[in-house]
Amino acid sequence: EFTIAGDRRYTIDASLPRRTNKIKPLTTALVGGTYFGILTAMHVYQINTIWNDTRTFRFVDDTDQDFYTDKGGHFWGAYFTSYCSTEALIGSGFSVDNAILYGGLMGLGYQTYVEIMDGFGKNWGFSMSDFIGDFAGFAYYLAQHYVPFLQNFTPKATYFPAPWYKEKSRLEASSFIDDYSSWTWWMSVDVYNLLPQNWKKY
Repeated sequence: EFTIAGDRRYTIDASLPRRTNKIKPLTTALVGGTYFGILTAMHVYQINTIWNDTRTFRFVDDTDQDFYTDKGGHFWGAYFTSYCSTEALIGSGFSVDNAILYGGLMGLGYQTYVEIMDGFGKNWGFSMSDFIGDFAGFAYYLAQHYVPFLQNFTPKATYFPAPWYKEKSRLEASSFIDDYSSWTWWMSVDVYNLLPQNWKKY
């Protein structure tokens, strides 16, 4: 019953997902503690790098920043955070439907928080085009649940430091997060699922 792109779906502890909520206190404590620990570590890291200089809140228009790479980062960031949040909730005993909805909202909520903090950053600002990228990542994540065909197309990211292949890091990069010379955003495609039945053996 619970599949993703045609494969059986499991939870963090290798059990099957649930139709109804049945919260597991110990798993919830472990997963929740790890999850919020990671978010806290990210906040501290960003306070000391990207947001280390502040100013009054402002909006900026950076629609074409870094040849739109920034928007790919926001799309993937919202998608990936939604995915991680959902898996944490499913592992804690939430039903699949509830976990995907709440996990998606948690992903969008975190990205919105990042955008608000950017609004106070000296070298940044609240960017509506970034927020649209955040919302699109969240919306695509939810759409995969309600339109299973979309599960054959998964946004992914690769980080490989630019100097390692003799390229330059992004000039304004204050951390690995915004070093777009080192990030690649791509779409993984489940080709097997898309082939006609008589071609699948190839």
